[in-house]
Amino acid sequence: MTSNRDANTQIWQRQTAIDVTGVENNTEYILKFVAKTSIAGTLGVDLQATSNYTGDSFGTVVLTTQYKEYELKLTTTNVRNRLIFNLGLLDGVVFVDNVSLQKKGSDNYIIPVNDFENGLGGFFGWDVSTRVKSAQGEGFGGFGGATIEKTTEEKKAIIAEALDKWISGMVTNCKTYVKAWDVVNEPMSDWPNQFELKTGVGKTNMAADEFYWQDYLGKDYAVEAFRLARLYGNPNDILFINDYGLEGGGDKCDGLIQYVNYIESKGQTVDGIGTQMHVTLGETTIENTRTMLTKLAATGKLVKISELDMGIKVGGVTVKTQNVTSEQLKQMSDFYKQIVEAYFDIVPAAQRYGITHWAATD
Repeated sequence: MTSNRDANTQIWQRQTAIDVTGVENNTEYILKFVAKTSIAGTLGVDLQATSNYTGDSFGTVVLTTQYKEYELKLTTTNVRNRLIFNLGLLDGVVFVDNVSLQKKGSDNYIIPVNDFENGLGGFFGWDVSTRVKSAQGEGFGGFGGATIEKTTEEKKAIIAEALDKWISGMVTNCKTYVKAWDVVNEPMSDWPNQFELKTGVGKTNMAADEFYWQDYLGKDYAVEAFRLARLYGNPNDILFINDYGLEGGGDKCDGLIQYVNYIESKGQTVDGIGTQMHVTLGETTIENTRTMLTKLAATGKLVKISELDMGIKVGGVTVKTQNVTSEQLKQMSDFYKQIVEAYFDIVPAAQRYGITHWAATD
């Protein structure tokens, strides 16, 4: 948007606005947007009733030449139907993006987050030249555009809220049917230190779905996860921690048990430990499997084999399913039997939560 003023221009004499519905009287609303301007100056924002042009003000903010995030709040004194940005005290080019208007405490938006990638989205101007950068990637946060780095504490607050929302939503909506949960899955590092948590710090080319709560919430992320699962779930829900590679003969089983002890030292109870057991005949050994089960049983926790399946390697080379011979299938069957027998032999009956196959085809 552009705004050209002289010494006598009032803040309301240059405007861009959008008509809205659903704004109620005596209700708090939250407006969020990012903005900058080519020349520093003051921007005002109001909610207005077009029937008589009365309104409630979000107040003013001072825009700079760098993008900044703004969050403004007001409580309405009447029903309103227009959001107005007042530009009369600004000179030059004004950039406003990612506009949203929301009733406090509601998940519904009066104005959903609008990045203007596909046009004005209902905004119009009064006595001001108004346009939106509608080309893909031109606006704030687009390819080659500006980003505003959150502080460490801001990131922590955002991720903590997301964790609460995810666990509360999942547990609350399923608690009638689900009585046991894998609260924390695959926390432990594969290398170089299997006593440490996984992390994305320093990693390049991370997958789109690769995310580590602990990078934002710290080691206590699991403490909080178990707390929330207890808070929102049934009183007698059974809560597990789960990981893979515990039968590998390295430190991962010990690392996971150590982490369980840490969680409990912070006041939360872990009811059980799940070992996935994606095993490979010709690589996984029954000796390491028995050692793992012995260590898990010694915790006194429930023990479950949570994702049992089996591949096969010959001479270090994976054999594909279609190439497995009848003799090899018999060897795999025998190894399955050894694993199940070890589970029943080592884990006391009171601690056996059961064995789950990864898929029916296994």
